[in-house]
Amino acid sequence: MLVIPAIELQEGRCLRMIASDDPYAEQVYSADPVQIALLWRKENARSIHITDYDAILGKPFDNEAVVRQIAESVEIPIQLISRFHSIEQCRTLLDAGIYRLILHEQILFKPDDVAELLEQYGPSRICASVVSQNGNLFMIQRDGAPVPILEFATLAENLGIRRLLFSDREYDGRLLGPNFSALRSLAESTSLQITAAGGVASVQDLWRLQEMRPLGVDSVVIGRAFYENRFPCQELWRDIEIERRKQGGESWIEEVSTSRLRPPQ
Repeated sequence: MLVIPAIELQEGRCLRMIASDDPYAEQVYSADPVQIALLWRKENARSIHITDYDAILGKPFDNEAVVRQIAESVEIPIQLISRFHSIEQCRTLLDAGIYRLILHEQILFKPDDVAELLEQYGPSRICASVVSQNGNLFMIQRDGAPVPILEFATLAENLGIRRLLFSDREYDGRLLGPNFSALRSLAESTSLQITAAGGVASVQDLWRLQEMRPLGVDSVVIGRAFYENRFPCQELWRDIEIERRKQGGESWIEEVSTSRLRPPQ
């Protein structure tokens, strides 16, 4: 299973968003998201997930320059979820080196644009996003009515999309584990490849996700658990790094291949 570290942007900072009574509670991790991306790459990340919360929440701050800096600073594929205002903006970002865009409202309201992007760039570079709340899309309605997540996933699949990013509003950032039942239902009801996002707290959660690999759940985005060093291997890697530097040896970080990795499908 591909494990993808997350960078959540707000006003150019790297933070995490926490589900709470406040619509979006936050904790700032770094004022330099580019350095965070370099850290994840040094720890051998094969891809990085970026969420532009300012755009999603309709705030005026523009994080696009930071996103481009991250893409230019690491040689691994970057996937971006944001609120994209036009097909031209999507093209500009894809042409600028963002490997994959994760779409949501466009699939409901501008399906012809999505079909055009799929035809031009291929399905590996266009992904659908589901943020679930009580089985419906969070913060997105159609004609004033909630949209069931399975209905949305089926619509995305019928457009030719092959991958779905799934998270649950009630689990995101709370370290409760992912919503395994909803993930299984989506995986069993569609032929989409699914990336789980949000809620992962431990290696046990990863083992449970790994068991769903035959159903199409083949990757996971992790934010808070990585930032808070909740995986034993993170501490181990850093201890080894410190010891090798003390002994004057070459850093394992410097031994990581810098050749462009094959983009995830």
